[in-house]
Amino acid sequence: MLKYLQQRSELTLLEGIQELRKFEGNTDNDMVQTATDEFIAKLEGHDVIHCLFGCSTDVLGEIKVHLWMVFGTNTKIAEIKSVLGSRDHQDTLKDIGHRILLKRWLYALPLAVKIFIRSRKMSKKYAIENFQTDLHQPLFLLRSRYGIHIV
Repeated sequence: MLKYLQQRSELTLLEGIQELRKFEGNTDNDMVQTATDEFIAKLEGHDVIHCLFGCSTDVLGEIKVHLWMVFGTNTKIAEIKSVLGSRDHQDTLKDIGHRILLKRWLYALPLAVKIFIRSRKMSKKYAIENFQTDLHQPLFLLRSRYGIHIV
């Protein structure tokens, strides 16, 4: 099990992101060199949510990221729509297949309710735009500060 997925992980947020990217094989910077600053910021924010809320990178983990983004952060719906409408995201959906994705979302409905309830118990929503100030904070400390409990 990846360390950032553990509730009491002692990794810093930055170390969690590095672990996530290494696991995914995203250690090269080819895409980053051609991407816009705005896209890079969204990608970094997405990775922060994976680590902070302890979400894996499989389809179910990605669904969790979207749910936590809506319920556990201050991300605006318009920002989420722009990510969902991006070419990269649309290509990923095509690769997975809409039918499979729909089945996964239906399977995840009880999980959505659980995340919604857990997000309401958080002490405050996470301000994703300020994640740089938290990069050197241990994940367990951030989760404790915000009342985040991994689902």
